[in-house]
Amino acid sequence: MTMVEIVGTGVVGKQGFDNDRYFVPGCLELDNDKNIISILVRGEDINPISLAIQPNYDIQPEYGFWVSVALTEKYKESLLASQAELKQFIPPGFQHLLTIDEWDHPTWDTPPSQTETFPRIANVLVTSTPSLWQPVEMPNTQWSHWLPK
Repeated sequence: MTMVEIVGTGVVGKQGFDNDRYFVPGCLELDNDKNIISILVRGEDINPISLAIQPNYDIQPEYGFWVSVALTEKYKESLLASQAELKQFIPPGFQHLLTIDEWDHPTWDTPPSQTETFPRIANVLVTSTPSLWQPVEMPNTQWSHWLPK
């Protein structure tokens, strides 16, 4: 499942985790023994043998998680929202300023203002100047940063 977070005045749909802005770009079918029967991403059959699925059950016990990680390595753009999927949540006349898929996200004990990302986003929003955005050196939104250590 992919969840879309769009921020702005007049955005269509609900904010937050309990929102209506999600879609399923693919399907993973397993047999009773948890063997992959098929993988489908946006209508394309993916051969599981072509993926580097390397589960580490000490970190994450769900095999489907590791399939998702392997899919992200080769099919990231297919798993993200397309422009058409995004458009349905954006009101007419909405000015697109910035799309970010890697950033320095705060931990529970760090206020967003103490990250690199959120002050930079605020600067873009206040000035309406997307060229002021500079990617952070060390984004932490890649899946491996959020697993138990």
